[in-house]
Amino acid sequence: MLVIFIDTSALVKRYIVEEGTREVLGIFEDSYDIRVSAVTKAEAISAFNFRRHRGDISKAEYARCIDSFFEDFKDFEVVPLSDTVESKVQKLAEKYGHKALDNIQLASALVMKPGKFVTSDKKLGSIAELEKLKVKKI
Repeated sequence: MLVIFIDTSALVKRYIVEEGTREVLGIFEDSYDIRVSAVTKAEAISAFNFRRHRGDISKAEYARCIDSFFEDFKDFEVVPLSDTVESKVQKLAEKYGHKALDNIQLASALVMKPGKFVTSDKKLGSIAELEKLKVKKI
């Protein structure tokens, strides 16, 4: 079974219909082993709340997103924020100057060496390619 690391930017498309949702849903229809970062839960909750406060989704849609996300999250393998991940975060920050949470996402993926790294963040995807990950940009 192919191991997929999916970052939060792509994962939230499973719960909020937008560009890229169909591709993300396709990943979940196939039999993949899904891995996420230790920061994914906090990032997703923040993303759902941001969209609710901005008026993109209703309070009821927000509740559905949260419920579905927490139900799915039980099936994901979480890459812990270990000393190894933190060391890679520092190296990535020094090398690329990218955002902290994106560095944590990428460092987590680099530690677990997925068959594919899935993201909808173009810059993060490009950095992941420079780090020799096979990337699917949504």
